[in-house]
Amino acid sequence: MIAQHLNTLDLASCRTALIRCCGASRWVEAMLQSRPFADDNAVFATADRIWATMERADILEAFSHHPKIGSDMQSLRARFPQTHQWSGQEQSAVQQANESTLQALAEGNRRYEQRFGYIFIVCATGKTAEEMLAFLQTRLPNPPEIELPIAAAEQAKITAIRLRKLPDPPTPNTQNNTQPPSSAPHPNTDPNISDAPSSALPQAPSSPRITHVTGTSMRSPITTHALDTHLGKPATQLPIQLHKRDESGEWKLLASGTTNNDGRISDLLAPGSLQTGVYQMRFDTGTYFAARQTPTFYPEVLITFAIHATDEHYHVPLLISPFGFSTYRGS
Repeated sequence: MIAQHLNTLDLASCRTALIRCCGASRWVEAMLQSRPFADDNAVFATADRIWATMERADILEAFSHHPKIGSDMQSLRARFPQTHQWSGQEQSAVQQANESTLQALAEGNRRYEQRFGYIFIVCATGKTAEEMLAFLQTRLPNPPEIELPIAAAEQAKITAIRLRKLPDPPTPNTQNNTQPPSSAPHPNTDPNISDAPSSALPQAPSSPRITHVTGTSMRSPITTHALDTHLGKPATQLPIQLHKRDESGEWKLLASGTTNNDGRISDLLAPGSLQTGVYQMRFDTGTYFAARQTPTFYPEVLITFAIHATDEHYHVPLLISPFGFSTYRGS
């Protein structure tokens, strides 16, 4: 359906649709030149392949098309007339956050911009404000040459989600139908987007090309698949958290999510971000079984594992029932 939609649009309309998904003009033009797409899988594969060739300026251009985390709807409509509904949906959890969390996000955004020189990017869909704050705080200490590829991978997740929405585009804004030029970033008026031109931003110590992204798999290096052996079905809507033990022995939250209709969650970590160390995956089986009105002896399952090589993929499946569980390293 996505491929058919993109293939049948005229050039100008297709360009507009793709800009809604990713604001990097080189990415948009390369996607246009890749038409027609054979199927939806070809759309996503092409999007990932092209994104992996983007350089620093392209990535920052894509970032500039996003509002800050926690933008109010009036601000979204004014600055992002073509995507304000999608941005509002993606950040819907933040609108319900308490004042202390919002203040912490604002302060974290300020520190992030000061350290890296560009907007904090996180795939906000399905995440609470507290989770996004935890991700921000976890990523703040990263070296610049590590953080930019992580942020670029978050952009790739956002692009994929928005591509899936294309057959049902947002309702046009009748108050402001002007569209920002695809070749220039939006004017920056909020505190977590840099006011400096991209040429003035601090450069990563490595080559301008983002080699941590180019040529690597776009899937998370750690994945899981949960099966409910009591029902003989995938364990859907099972909350999961991924932690890593730091040098002091404390567990730091890296990511969280909920299993999909196939019992899987495949975007826990950004590609290229894996580090050696001890990790722990926490499965909230109590919430899962409570939603099914099923008593369980195990309200939480903790799986602790060690990673020694960062160039491998780690699949940590879980087989659960109300009175037992098992795991193994999958492929």
